[in-house]
Amino acid sequence: MQKKILEKVKNFTNDIDNWFAKANNYMYNFKDGHFQFPYVSNDPESMIEGLKKTPFVTHNESLQCLETNSAFMKIKLKYLKLNDGLWLTSTQSSWKVNVVAIALPLDNPSDYYFLTYSRLTDNVQIVMKESEHLFENNSHAWTFYKSNSALNAYFQKKCKSFAIVFMFDKNWLDAHILNRTHLNIDIINQLLEAENAYKNYIYNDDMIDTKFNNLYLDVNDIAINDIDIEQIQSKVLTLILGFFENIASIKLPQTYLENIKLKDRTKIERVEKLLCQTLTTGFLGINKLANEFEISPTKLKNDFKSVFGVGIFNYYQKKQMELSIELLKNKTPIKKIAETLNYESISKFSTRFKDFYGVLPSKYH
Repeated sequence: MQKKILEKVKNFTNDIDNWFAKANNYMYNFKDGHFQFPYVSNDPESMIEGLKKTPFVTHNESLQCLETNSAFMKIKLKYLKLNDGLWLTSTQSSWKVNVVAIALPLDNPSDYYFLTYSRLTDNVQIVMKESEHLFENNSHAWTFYKSNSALNAYFQKKCKSFAIVFMFDKNWLDAHILNRTHLNIDIINQLLEAENAYKNYIYNDDMIDTKFNNLYLDVNDIAINDIDIEQIQSKVLTLILGFFENIASIKLPQTYLENIKLKDRTKIERVEKLLCQTLTTGFLGINKLANEFEISPTKLKNDFKSVFGVGIFNYYQKKQMELSIELLKNKTPIKKIAETLNYESISKFSTRFKDFYGVLPSKYH
């Protein structure tokens, strides 16, 4: 076993050394009006090890923090391994000259995904090198891309940025996100399997912005031994899950929506309004809803899923869970919440809550 570990470490070190030899062909060279800055884009561990070797970068191991304050840029990057297959980095950057950050992958591919939330003083241009596709990265945006992607990010002089990056592999995604019964997995898989590796979503939401600010404060300038990892895990899972919930609702197949007549869509929106009005009185049932709105049960189910991305009952439970979060924040006893939402017992409510949010409701008390 020890021999295998040593061999793995040796191979990893060789991979980083080989990468750095290739990266030296780019490091701080001036091309097309920008200084080049390469970094490893395979997985978080390789990326961090590559940055440690980069000129002008210092490493504080107790804070798990990488910093540089050179003539090119001022950057502070905090990193945390939260679980097997799940990492977090928070970065504050100030660009003193025009810089292009070059995602330069190792020869060995990985199955990591990178999900970033960023705030920028200037838009950043992203170019996929293989296809020459150009994207504009705006402030208050989610960006999602696969590891091993060859991307160039063009930062302009005086641009300042703040970003939190969640890095997770396929195993973690399967175990913590793709097993959620309320998610439209088909739509999410369209994102995961898309040919274009880079996606950008504007996300102007004060509540989300506040959550990211709080997450940054939870990890910034704090030694690793003093960080509440379990609390950070819970917050990160909630934010990642929220991203995929939104993706499942905004990335509906356009042909589906075009096939729903306006009068039918209006009727479905009325159904949704009634569901939200009955969160504390119990689910009415498909047949009763169909009779209420004079629509066949089959058409009701199909049209509702086309408009909202999930089935009627899963949508109803999702809204109940969102209400339960608000009640927990108001210090409502868990037993009272279970009764309010018509659960037979606290344990059944707690099980459903954990299915949705990955933690028990007691974590909010």
